[in-house]
Amino acid sequence: MGPRLLAATERATHETPGIFGRKFRKAYQAHLLLGNGVGLELFQFIEPQVEMPSENMPYWNRGPFHIALTHPDVDACAANIVAHGGRKRIEPIDFVPGRPWRLCYCEDPWGNVVEIMSASYAEIFSNWPQPGMTERPTMISRSDADAVLG
Repeated sequence: MGPRLLAATERATHETPGIFGRKFRKAYQAHLLLGNGVGLELFQFIEPQVEMPSENMPYWNRGPFHIALTHPDVDACAANIVAHGGRKRIEPIDFVPGRPWRLCYCEDPWGNVVEIMSASYAEIFSNWPQPGMTERPTMISRSDADAVLG
């Protein structure tokens, strides 16, 4: 799926400031589905501008910025994370109106971000935008991305 625009000002992606923090304004996101059903999300952060580190291999920093898990009861899983010293970055939300899908971003006790989705990656993202969505996401074409990036 994608790429699509994630923007703090768009109703279709209103949850992004809660996930990425108050500085977040805009990013592109694409989804890949591997043959074994594992999903991979690719992000290109646009605003604020990504800073290039002076060190090419900052081994002292954490790795990927989050992992995503599928769990049938997002609310109970998030509560379990909190009960064991983690925290919720956002409260669980209904991800797509009209679908029984829940989503929550949490942090484990060590600060690693964990995304919990109630349905499989393939079920959610293979037919995007999903029928019944009340807010239409902004999908990005290659020429649109090239124009923004110069």
